[in-house]
Amino acid sequence: MASMTIRNLDAETAAAVKRHAAAGGRTLAEELRFLAGSAGIAEAASGDNPPPERELTGMEKLALVREVRAKQTKVWPSCAPLIRRVRKELAAHAEAKVGAAPPKNAAARNPRAQGRK
Repeated sequence: MASMTIRNLDAETAAAVKRHAAAGGRTLAEELRFLAGSAGIAEAASGDNPPPERELTGMEKLALVREVRAKQTKVWPSCAPLIRRVRKELAAHAEAKVGAAPPKNAAARNPRAQGRK
């Protein structure tokens, strides 16, 4: 077992810890072990629960984003071929249903748009 010494502890804090230990029926050493355990210090020391890290600077965040983006290997395909295929299917469906293909330009679809370009 290791032993620790706490220096420069103000008298009020030391007295409060002693009172708290006595109220719980524990010795001062038991109380300090209890407080250290309940504060998560034992887990942090074992590596299971690392201490909180400091806030990253803007440049560090930017570097992390660039690093993650550089590791991304998936290239997302363009949606254009899918949109073209769906439009052709809709045109074929409309032609089969009505007997005529839908108009190809905005002016033919909307009579009010004929004067606009």
